[in-house]
Amino acid sequence: MPKPSSKRKSKQQSDSDSDSGPDDRNVKKSKNEGSSVDRDDEGNPRWMLENKRFITVRPFKGKVYIDIREFYEANGELKPGKKGKLNPRVQ
Repeated sequence: MPKPSSKRKSKQQSDSDSDSGPDDRNVKKSKNEGSSVDRDDEGNPRWMLENKRFITVRPFKGKVYIDIREFYEANGELKPGKKGKLNPRVQ
């Protein structure tokens, strides 16, 4: 049986010295850490999609809707913009 060359050995050793991946691989998450639920001014649950884009679950005219909306900043405050969609809640 042929012996492995020294190049192979050094490569195998260098592979074992490499980083094993993220250090926080086995870290347990708390219950609230997985979701980034926020509340709007009226107390409705709100999740951030991207920069200044939110999904809000809120009542409107007696029915519950899912509002996907882009916000803008005015006077240091986030306000809802024209770009968005109000969908009826799927049951």
